Amino acid sequence: MRAGLAAAFVLGLSASAYAADNALNVALTDSARPPLEMARDASRKPEAVIAFSGVKPRQAVVDFVPGDGYYTRILSKLVGAKGHVYALVPAWQQAVPARKAALEDLKKGGSGLLPVDAVLSLQNMTGYANVMVTWQPLTIMGAQFALPEQVDAVFSMDGYHELHSKPAAKTDMEAVTQVIFRSLKPGGVYVVGDASAPKAAGFTVADALHRSDADAVKAEILGAGFVLDGESSGLANANDVRITQEASDDSDHFLLRFVKPKNAPPDKRLPKDFLKGWFGNTAMYSPGTDHARAHIYRADGTYDEYGPTDVQGGSWFADASGNICMVHQFPADARGFTDCHVLEPHKAGDNWVQHNDNADVPITMLPGFVRRDSSVK
Repeated sequence: MRAGLAAAFVLGLSASAYAADNALNVALTDSARPPLEMARDASRKPEAVIAFSGVKPRQAVVDFVPGDGYYTRILSKLVGAKGHVYALVPAWQQAVPARKAALEDLKKGGSGLLPVDAVLSLQNMTGYANVMVTWQPLTIMGAQFALPEQVDAVFSMDGYHELHSKPAAKTDMEAVTQVIFRSLKPGGVYVVGDASAPKAAGFTVADALHRSDADAVKAEILGAGFVLDGESSGLANANDVRITQEASDDSDHFLLRFVKPKNAPPDKRLPKDFLKGWFGNTAMYSPGTDHARAHIYRADGTYDEYGPTDVQGGSWFADASGNICMVHQFPADARGFTDCHVLEPHKAGDNWVQHNDNADVPITMLPGFVRRDSSVK
């Protein structure tokens, strides 16, 4: 037995706890971490935060509202090549309007960046092959938290207040928390940390001070069926002026850990062969019209979609809510945007009507992969 491992047992640690502790140390000292991020470690105390979360190597984890990817990088190295990290960015608008808004912001002297841009580049960096970046709508019209697998942990640090800030004011938090619940494995954890708001403030200072009230967070999450599993004062700061001071890394923070009961109902994920009749065929939306679109699903998990003036493509998966979800890879301005739909099993020759975007859309399934120039008006 190696000396370090022997010492772990002397101290009363299990081999798995020792492995997790060692992996966290490797993640925090990784030379690929930006120096500016490492300089924040003293105030953010990631070793205490991650230890409280219980995230371990080989797990599947969501970094929810990841910001600039500070924790995404750490979690990626912690879970390792056999784990997965999903950096899930809330999208308050659909992909195209959001990109247009970003361009307008650029014209006015702003950054012109979408919230997702800060982490999107990680997927192309050496050493982050286990990261998938996705931006998804969390709206009252249909909250998503779509993932290709049930995960071990959902981790959200310094971002919960954003779910109650403008332009997220109309977010259905009950629906959001329910889909997070479904996306976790039974026994999985939901860890939330945020700068503390004044007692009983709820989310009234989410915009102005970027803070959340811990009791209000508990009420939202417990209402979805989670059980409170732990609280930590590891980021407490008695000198923080919660009433007037805008949140920073040094602010008083709460840390909460919730667990999904092991006897929770199973998710609603559809089997991959659910779309068997779609494979090798082309679904035509509104055929014969100026806005006709063709949609092709493939058994290898890819799809193509095209209309009169544009082409889209990427990958698809079945989510925990019983939907089929598309992760756009092109065009570039929609990369990573994930959009989910309720689909039905069909085969070539079928005709039906589907309710899409508040409209009834006629669809027909054509045999084979139909050429674009012969199928779209």
